Amino acid sequence: MFVYIRNSELDAPLSTFAGTAVVPVGWWWERLGTSDQSNDNYVLFALSLMFTFFAYLIVSVVELVAWIFYMTGDLTFARMYFTTVGYWGSIVGYALPCIFIILHIGIEQPKSADIVFPQAWSCYILAFSLLWWLGFGYLHMIEVPKFAAHIDARLYYEKNKGYSGEADGIKKRAKASETTDPLGVPLIDEDADKNEDFDAPSAGEGGNDW
Repeated sequence: MFVYIRNSELDAPLSTFAGTAVVPVGWWWERLGTSDQSNDNYVLFALSLMFTFFAYLIVSVVELVAWIFYMTGDLTFARMYFTTVGYWGSIVGYALPCIFIILHIGIEQPKSADIVFPQAWSCYILAFSLLWWLGFGYLHMIEVPKFAAHIDARLYYEKNKGYSGEADGIKKRAKASETTDPLGVPLIDEDADKNEDFDAPSAGEGGNDW
């Protein structure tokens, strides 16, 4: 979008209607809605480039930011964006560049007197737009539900790990209740075994006779 590489040195650079050299972003921006100038029929091609620019900016670039947030511990933003904008943007948004470039090749390109430009460029856009749409759409449909489930599990664990100490206390109290009556008196004399082995001294043993 910011660099245009010509097939050969004989190819003319991208230019505005005024003849000024321009990068691809400026080229397609000027041609949106201006197909009536100089018999220029590149509006569908321009729409394909425009949707490529904005769709990948909204989906892929922001998903990269969301992934950075995820790696630094902020799980909620990544889950929200990957499962909504990222998911549907990769399936629907990434299809728009393919649709408009196919329309351009099928409708407008045969009208062009120039057999060189932008035939090679449009075929390149079609091939890679189709590849990226199918590839990224497949990855989002398969991997995003797994990624969301992983985040949900982590959020659930972090939410409930503070209750582990309380749960241990409940278990100890439940175990203690099995050996005590409602008044808290032990039902089992833990010193009983010790007392059975102890014989009380008889009169005169271990003491003084009076």
